[in-house]
Amino acid sequence: MIKIEHQELEFKDGNPLTGEPGTIVSAEWLNSIQQFVNSMNEEGFNLVSEAGLTSSELKNNQLLQAIKKLTSIDSVAALRKYEADDSEVVYVRSYYKETPGGGGVFKWKNADESPEDRGIIIASDTSVNGRWHRQPQSLYTTDDFGIIADHTDVNQQVYDALNALPENSTLKIAQGVNWDARGIYNVLKDFQTVIDESGRDWARNTWQNARVVFRRTHDNTGSTNGNTERIVGDYHPALFIDTRPADPATGGRASVVYAYNESTRAQMGINLCEKDNAAWELNSYGARVWGTNLMSIGLQDGKFDGNVSFNSGLSNDSFYFGKPACCKTEDSFVSRKARPANDTGQFIDVWAYGASAVWRDYYFANGKKESYTKSGKKILTSDRGEFSGYLRKVIVNPVSPSPLSLDFTGGFFTNYTAEAGQRFQLPPCEKGLEFEFSVDAPYNVAVRPSNGDSFIGKGPGEEMASTTVGSRLKVTGVDDKTWLFESTGTWN
Repeated sequence: MIKIEHQELEFKDGNPLTGEPGTIVSAEWLNSIQQFVNSMNEEGFNLVSEAGLTSSELKNNQLLQAIKKLTSIDSVAALRKYEADDSEVVYVRSYYKETPGGGGVFKWKNADESPEDRGIIIASDTSVNGRWHRQPQSLYTTDDFGIIADHTDVNQQVYDALNALPENSTLKIAQGVNWDARGIYNVLKDFQTVIDESGRDWARNTWQNARVVFRRTHDNTGSTNGNTERIVGDYHPALFIDTRPADPATGGRASVVYAYNESTRAQMGINLCEKDNAAWELNSYGARVWGTNLMSIGLQDGKFDGNVSFNSGLSNDSFYFGKPACCKTEDSFVSRKARPANDTGQFIDVWAYGASAVWRDYYFANGKKESYTKSGKKILTSDRGEFSGYLRKVIVNPVSPSPLSLDFTGGFFTNYTAEAGQRFQLPPCEKGLEFEFSVDAPYNVAVRPSNGDSFIGKGPGEEMASTTVGSRLKVTGVDDKTWLFESTGTWN
C-alpha cells in the first residue's frame, strides 16, 4: 500500500483563509488501497477455504474459526509425528525447523497408502494407514520437497519432485540447487513449467546468475503447432528483450539461442560490445566450428550502418560474401541463384540510382539473356554466347556511309550479306570505345574516323579499307582524337 504524500504521512485539511492546500488524494493512492483490500480479501478467503469452511458474507468470525481449526506445526518431521483425525487440516510453517521455506497446508487422509514423494504426499510415523497430502499451490518450490540448495548433487531428488507434481503445475528451483537439466523434457508433463534459478550450467560446467524457464505444451497436436508459444494482441504484439549492462564492453549483447538436445546450434541477436562494429548477428555452432558468423547487419550505433556481410565480420563494403566454414581450401567458391526446375519465369538483376535503373539483365530458362541500357537499348545473348541486338550490325542493304553511334561500342560488324561496298563512319573518338569489322563478302569495307580524328600513323579523317575476304580490323579509342587499330588480312 502506498503511503500518503505528506511530510507527516497523515491527511491534512486545507485552509482557505491562508491558502494552504489540503492533502491531494491521487488515483494511484486509491488504487493501492483497493488492491490492498482485494488482496486481504483473497488471503482471507483462501484461509477459510483451506480450513474446510464455506465462505459467507453474513458471518464475521470465519477467519477466527479458520485460524483455530488450522493447527500450526513447525516442520515436516513434526508433521510425521502428529496424530490427526480424518480430513484434519494443519499448517506446516517450514520443511525443516527454523529454516524458512517448504511450508504449506496439509490434509490427513485415513486409509491412504499412496507412495510417499517427500513433498506432495508425506507418510506418518504414527500410522501406516494414512497419508498427509499437501493442498494445491499455484507455485511449488524445491523447498517443498526438502531439497537443500548447498551445491551438493540432488539431481534425482529434483526429478522425483517433477514426477510427483501434476500437469499444469509450476516448480521453482532455488539458487544453489545442483541438478542436470539436460533430461528435463523427457520428464515434464503437459503444460508443466520449471523456473530454474539454480544458476547451474551443465553445458559449461559452471555456475552463473541466470533464470531459465522450461515449459512443455500439449504433445497431442499432431504435426502442426506442437509445443508452440504465441503472443497475441490487437496492436503490435512484441517480445521485448532489454539488455542493461554495467559494462557495455563485455555485456552489450542480447540474443535468442536455438538448441538441439541441450547443445547450441544457432544464435540470433545483437552485439553492441564494440560500438564501431554494432551489429545484428546470426551465428552457427557445431562440431566443425564452435561459433561461426553466418550473417551480420550493421546497426545505427556503429560505423557500418546497413552494411551486410555473409560468413564474415562487417566491412566497408555494402555487401560482403566470405568463405563458408564448410568450404575447403581446394573447393570452388560458388554463388548461385536457383529456382525450381519447372519454373519458366526469368531472373532479373537491376542496378539503379534512386528510382532510375541504369542497367537491367534478364535471364531466361532457355539460356538466353537480355540486357537493357539506361537509354532502353537492348543487347541479346544467345544460349551459345552470340551477341545480337545493338552489339551486332548485319549489312543486308548497304547504305554508304553508315554512321555508328556510341550504342554500337563493343560491336562486331560484317558485310557477309552485302552486295556492294560499305563505308562505316566512326563516332567522335573517346577513350575505351571499341569496334570490330570483318570482310566476309568480296566488296569494299571502309572505316572512316570522325572529322579531326585519326588512326595511329594516318592523317586526320583518313580511312582504312579492304576488299579481301577474311580481313579483320579492330579499332580502340586511346584518347579523344586517336584510334589504335589491329588488323589481319589486307587494309590500306
